[in-house]
Amino acid sequence: MDNHLLRFQEKQFLFYDFETFNLNLHDSFNLPWQIAVKRVEVVNNDGKFFNKVLKVQEEDSKAESKDFYLEWDSPLKIGEEAKRITRYSERVFQSRKMPQEEVFKIIYPLIEECDYMVGHNILGFDIYLLRNWYRANGKSYSHLAKKSLDTFAVAKAVALDYKFNPLDCSFLEFQMKMINVRKRGIKTSLSALGKQNSIEHDYSRLHDAKVDIDLNHKVWDKLKYQIDL
Repeated sequence: MDNHLLRFQEKQFLFYDFETFNLNLHDSFNLPWQIAVKRVEVVNNDGKFFNKVLKVQEEDSKAESKDFYLEWDSPLKIGEEAKRITRYSERVFQSRKMPQEEVFKIIYPLIEECDYMVGHNILGFDIYLLRNWYRANGKSYSHLAKKSLDTFAVAKAVALDYKFNPLDCSFLEFQMKMINVRKRGIKTSLSALGKQNSIEHDYSRLHDAKVDIDLNHKVWDKLKYQIDL
């Protein structure tokens, strides 16, 4: 068995996803209004590896995955196109919103404790929102990219048959190369990957952060056997 491969290592993964006001990467123009997280630990039981989903603490409640609605002290508002795509409801937001600094206190230790933060296109988008959030709460963020596992980058490597060689570059460098590869006909959206891998999921509800991370978890469980990392 190739014990050095990631799929055979006992690691803790934190799947996460933001829904945002728009697609700008600077916090002067864009902020996240929803974040979802899911903690998964890979456990070895007599040579058989399986996922153990860990609880996400929020006050007195427990859940395998959790989403939070973020309230910011900012005049920024969600755009009309983002409302349409994410099926944003102002009524739901107002009933569930929490001050962003309170949610950060819940999310911060989960990020710090995990071995890998997993998401789809996080190195191209979400990591910048996360960096801004860390900065807003006075925390150092220089280590975040190094513990990122981007399924968008991994899916491109699989589709293009690119091999990862740790002697040539770091895993972060490999992923950055992959997210910048452009080739017509390659379908690596989360929805496309789910359908390509015959994954059962409610695809009509995608673009809700909690729904997205559940699919992302299923997609990663397929991808990790299609490439040696």
